[in-house]
Amino acid sequence: FAQFLNVAFWVFSAVYLMKALIHLQIDKKLIFTALLIFTVMPNSIFMSSILLRESIIIFLITVSLYHFIRWFADGTFPNFLIAIVLALGSMMFHSGMIGFVLAYVLAFLFLSKSGSKKISQNVLFILFLGLLVLVMAQNAEMFLSKFIDAEGNNAVSDLEISGEGGSMYLSSFNGMSGAVAVMVAPIKMFYFMFSPIPLDWRGLGDIVSFLFDSSVYLFLVGATIYGLFKSDMPMRNKIFILMFLAITVLVYSYGTQSAGTAMRHRNKIIPLLLITFTIANSKGLLQMAEGRFRRKKEEKAT
Repeated sequence: FAQFLNVAFWVFSAVYLMKALIHLQIDKKLIFTALLIFTVMPNSIFMSSILLRESIIIFLITVSLYHFIRWFADGTFPNFLIAIVLALGSMMFHSGMIGFVLAYVLAFLFLSKSGSKKISQNVLFILFLGLLVLVMAQNAEMFLSKFIDAEGNNAVSDLEISGEGGSMYLSSFNGMSGAVAVMVAPIKMFYFMFSPIPLDWRGLGDIVSFLFDSSVYLFLVGATIYGLFKSDMPMRNKIFILMFLAITVLVYSYGTQSAGTAMRHRNKIIPLLLITFTIANSKGLLQMAEGRFRRKKEEKAT
């Protein structure tokens, strides 16, 4: 029955991914491509049919992204609140999902409208943000278990680049910690997204993993960056999309030290990667974005 629930969560994740893309008026071909990747990736199939928590995390964050997109497209504040609450729910299963919460908060500050009509919404946001910080602080063991040690102390200052295990990567950086470890963030993010890379292949298993998993993420990230470069969408949107991706990947990359763990954890952000991939390569979305920012300029003018 537990396995059935995992499969059900995975299936409904695909449904909400489709609903999100339809709401964004993404081209049908891109929607089909995104759903094909989501449902056919071998690692996703494995994660959805075994007794792990990945399926429910992916479901919660996919529904959260759906409501976040509704807020982005329609400006309805309740959808923004629902998106954050669902992201908090995913944090109960893995604290690494805090990257989504941080990205949502920055999105509100970065993309929210201005003007007297939105003052009440901003006040509600400040009150909700204060409540959010209070709840997370009072329940740190539930929401932030990966960021505190067994004694309840801050573990972020003790960052380590590498660890132990057969598929461990960046072993030559072993021993780095603290501020020095932060400086190699781009390398950590690269290995998290694409390992096992060819330089670290140990045999046929690593080759198969790269071809059927790492190469998919390489395609999605590459196509997203290329699509943003060629797109005519406002620079503000491009920066936000890259910022959203960077925050979520950065948080997970420092909690991952081997290729096997990276394959499991990056599967949790596949809905976000598919959404950003379709946004960056869809021309139909430009009309919606231009309309929203045109309204914002009109409000400023009045």
